[in-house]
Formats: sequence, structure tokens, C-alpha cells
Amino acid sequence: MFIGWDWATETHDVTVMDPFGKRIDRWELARTEEGFAKTLARLRRHGDPADLPVAIETTRGMAVDRLLAAGHPVESRTVSFRFATNRRARVALTTFADNSRHGSDWAARTYNDARARKKRHPHAVRILARAWLRVMWACWRDGTCYDPAIHHANSKINTPADEPLAA
Repeated sequence: MFIGWDWATETHDVTVMDPFGKRIDRWELARTEEGFAKTLARLRRHGDPADLPVAIETTRGMAVDRLLAAGHPVESRTVSFRFATNRRARVALTTFADNSRHGSDWAARTYNDARARKKRHPHAVRILARAWLRVMWACWRDGTCYDPAIHHANSKINTPADEPLAA
């Protein structure tokens, strides 16, 4: 098992993955003592802390201190994938995603949901870009052109707000 910890100013995102990369568990926690206590207890359900390495973007702070005190091996990783990619392609994709939120209700909802979860604008745009990549991948894989009606019907771009309400 592996733990990925997305460090942020107000809230953190924690993801537990198995050795094959399948997501086992994911949650958001507030930067409070209660939030850390609940998270450490939740992590203990997945195994012994010594066997659950945590990859986190920082080397300091309350999160790292609590993880080390609980016995988790901590690996500090910077978000280096951004530097290993084609910068022009990355900028083109994030610019497309940012502009799409002005013309697409789905894109606006995806962006606004990320902002409501206290993500800053650049992070929210990357979340939207990742969602668009999933749609583009589905189009390429299936050999189809993008059609919002088809992709909504096939749950390619559905969000919880799109779910029908029970009568």
C-alpha cells in the first residue's frame, strides 16, 4: 500500500493506493488536530504505519511531524511531473480548460466544485483539465467525436449534480 498526501494551506487530500495503483481510499482533511487524529486512525485501518510509506510535497510542517511521530516513512516529493512534460502542451491544455468553463455548464460546475473544496484557481484549472483529458481519452479510445449529449448519457462527464433525483 502507498499513501499520497496532497499538502495544502487549509485542507489536505489523502489517497491510499494498492501496489497496482488502484485507489483504495480517498478523503479530505482539515488542518486541525482533530483532522490529523482522524486521518491517522483511518490510515491505521489500512495497515501498520511502518508498512505505509507516505509521499508528500513538503519536508516540514504539522502534517510531516504527525506522520513521522505515528511511524510512517515519509518521502518528500515535489510536483516534478510538470517539469518533465511538454510545457507548450501543458499550457495549451490548461488554457483550454480555463476557457471552457465560460462556455460549458459541466466545465463551470467542475471548476466551481473544486473551488468550493477550497482549491486555488490554478489547482482547480488542473482538476478541470484532467477531467477534459478523460473525455478526450474516451473519444480517442472509442473513435468518436465529442458530443456533450452522448458523453453525459454515457457518464463520461457526469458529476453528482447530474444524477437524477429519486421520486
